[in-house]
Amino acid sequence: GLTKWIINPDLIVALRLVKEGDNWVRPEEDFCVVIREFFDSKGNHRLIEIKREFLADYLAARGLSLRLSYYRQRVENVSNIEDSSYVGLESYQEQRDQGRFELLIRDLEKVYGGGWASFRVWRTDIDEDEDAPVMGPENNENTESESSEGHIEGYPGVRVEGEFWRDEWIGHQGRSIRVRGDVDINLPSFIVETDGKRISSLDLNNEDVGRWLWFRPSIVNELLNHRGFSLKWYTAETGGIQSTSGYSTHFGINDSDLITVYAYDIARLEAWEQHIWAAHNVAPEGKVSAELLSAQVKVQVASTYAVEELLFQSMRMLEQGFRKKFKIDLYRHDIDDSELT
Repeated sequence: GLTKWIINPDLIVALRLVKEGDNWVRPEEDFCVVIREFFDSKGNHRLIEIKREFLADYLAARGLSLRLSYYRQRVENVSNIEDSSYVGLESYQEQRDQGRFELLIRDLEKVYGGGWASFRVWRTDIDEDEDAPVMGPENNENTESESSEGHIEGYPGVRVEGEFWRDEWIGHQGRSIRVRGDVDINLPSFIVETDGKRISSLDLNNEDVGRWLWFRPSIVNELLNHRGFSLKWYTAETGGIQSTSGYSTHFGINDSDLITVYAYDIARLEAWEQHIWAAHNVAPEGKVSAELLSAQVKVQVASTYAVEELLFQSMRMLEQGFRKKFKIDLYRHDIDDSELT
């Protein structure tokens, strides 16, 4: 049968991985590949790789450490070492690469040849003609023996053999952000004042923080270039960006054509998403989007409509009128709202 290796199900569930082909990806982190499986032409498992940072996160959450033991051997037989690339080498041992290396150079005669010995002992007190023979304890009187020895010829030539042993501990820092939900101390900071003052994401991660952040509009296309992200318009100047982390970031466009977002909505995102937002963060300019403030402070949704949404509605109305009048379709394909994002 085929050789199949099973990845620990607890590891898969804890890191919330999804299988895609021969890879296991983590959708919450931009579908990054966490585990890779390799197979031979017959479908047998040959290698499984996992990124160290994800393994360390899991080990920390479970209070575990992983010990790895390596052994490698390379052997080549040559007819004459003087005529080979190994001329001048001698057997030796050394500590290197955090392990132990040993080089052995031996005649093939010592590897495959050598002496042998055989020793045979048998009983002599059994009558084979008896119907029910009984064999008593053995002693020197009812046993005989013989022995022989000899020598097996080996092969001409020399064996060059290298061996390497290494033990390694895979530890961790005692911190598990993904599995256990520990605080990430490497989060970015954001500009919150016109003088360039910054506040760390950790301090902004409070629903009652009462601050907004400003971003260049290029952040929208940057996020939509990532798999699993989508854009939804709410009003003429507000919308939401749905991410793979499960959050919908409510934003508004202000008079300076900048994107404004409530600070807490950014601080609660996954770390990698926050770093993308931070790269487009700018100092406050042009106040907070009026429609965003109306929705988040006054709890009054603006009575406006996004032209992006109205476009498809208008196209459908136009198509219906055209079909009714001319009895044919106006467009060659169906209108797909997903094309908006």
